[in-house]
Amino acid sequence: MPRQRPDKSKIVQEIGQYVSRAEIVFQKSPSSANLLIKKAKSLAMRYRLKLPSQLKRRMCKHCDAFLVPGVNCRVRNKDRKIIYTCFACKKYSRIGY
Repeated sequence: MPRQRPDKSKIVQEIGQYVSRAEIVFQKSPSSANLLIKKAKSLAMRYRLKLPSQLKRRMCKHCDAFLVPGVNCRVRNKDRKIIYTCFACKKYSRIGY
């Protein structure tokens, strides 16, 4: 008998909880926040969910770091794009608007 897939809303809620915990933990331990973000991303990938844009912008797609603008990432506007530069891996993500 095949396993039933959990409800999509429950999974998205759990991913949101990981991100909110990462926000709280980031002040004390950025590496723990990065681990929580990695768990959230792997959970979304396991169930093939598309993350909401608010959550996508809080994580580096290259190194899975939790991004806090002004602390460990730079946010700039250029040529109708928002550019997030991660200080950990020195790579950037461009999001059009």
